[in-house]
Amino acid sequence: MNTREVAGLTGVSVRTLHHYDEIGLLCPDRNPDNGYREYSEKDLDLLQQILFFKECGFLFMVCPAPPYRKSSIMNTTIQAAAET
Repeated sequence: MNTREVAGLTGVSVRTLHHYDEIGLLCPDRNPDNGYREYSEKDLDLLQQILFFKECGFLFMVCPAPPYRKSSIMNTTIQAAAET
């Protein structure tokens, strides 16, 4: 499922989906032929969780991966809005 399809299905803007990818919150695979984002069922499940916690008032903070990790993917931390 591409970005436009996910946006239409969920009501989340294409720009927001791109932003989530840029900050490492939701990083779908890329189509090797054209470089477009391709969302899997796992990605959609994660997006559903993100939207749920966002609706509950949680903030999302993205922290850089520790240097000992092989992956350069960002770690995601959820912090309650009340704590800020």
